[in-house]
Amino acid sequence: LIVFKGVLLEGREVWLIVVALGMKGHHAGIAVVAALLALVVVAGAGMLVREPLRRVPENAIKFGVGSMITAFGTFWTIEATGGPAAWPLGDWSLLLLVAFYAVGGLALAAMLRRRRAQADLLSQEELS
Repeated sequence: LIVFKGVLLEGREVWLIVVALGMKGHHAGIAVVAALLALVVVAGAGMLVREPLRRVPENAIKFGVGSMITAFGTFWTIEATGGPAAWPLGDWSLLLLVAFYAVGGLALAAMLRRRRAQADLLSQEELS
């Protein structure tokens, strides 16, 4: 159910982006057809990967999606404020951003786990 909701949400997001960009360029008909095609492709992809994704822990999926959304947000924000020259590698910079946020998130999670273990150890010592 979680994967289905995620695919549905992403499909709607793609649809809205395609329609919004098409409306801006005064190509509403093409935008609607492209958006519907995108919706069908994303839904189809979701159906194809449904079973393998069931074996992936929910938190891992959330972490991966969060890393990607943050990377896309960073990319588009800097793209909008700095122009096309803002990313020397162009769209390939997205892969580096996803890796940056994923590695950073994993490092922060490990640091917080260590702090939590130390705090638990201290509280156990105080109790004894």
